[in-house]
Amino acid sequence: MTDRHISSLYESSLDTISARVLEMGGLVEVQVSRSVQALADLKGELASEVLEIEARVNQMELSIDQDLSSIIARHQPTARDLRLLIAVSKAVANLERVGDEAARIARTISPHIKIGLSLFACINHFAPLLLFPSAPLPCCFTPPPPACSPKALPTYP
Repeated sequence: MTDRHISSLYESSLDTISARVLEMGGLVEVQVSRSVQALADLKGELASEVLEIEARVNQMELSIDQDLSSIIARHQPTARDLRLLIAVSKAVANLERVGDEAARIARTISPHIKIGLSLFACINHFAPLLLFPSAPLPCCFTPPPPACSPKALPTYP
């Protein structure tokens, strides 16, 4: 006995949804990868790409969810198929949340990218003090780099 549905339209709808969920997952994967890369390399163009992709991911979530509702209404799936469609809906919502977090990373680092080099210079200089406060480290006795001057660091309200 095959596991195929009698209705080819229903089967086609499921295949289309499946392909779109996989595409959405690929976009979210790109978002996460680029947001982490933007954070590591302080690249504003990567952060901007993440935010552009976010709009597509949000639109895909709405579209897929609408299509799932339509399939449920038109085809009245059996309990097994209904569970599958609900699981797909939850997976799509979770993918969208992951994309939101990647976009949040991109939005968070965007203002810091302009001053990022000075911030990282300070972190590199003072990190040994914070990590090993009792160890005598040579860098602790050198003056901080000019990028660490109070005027070079960001101020927060």
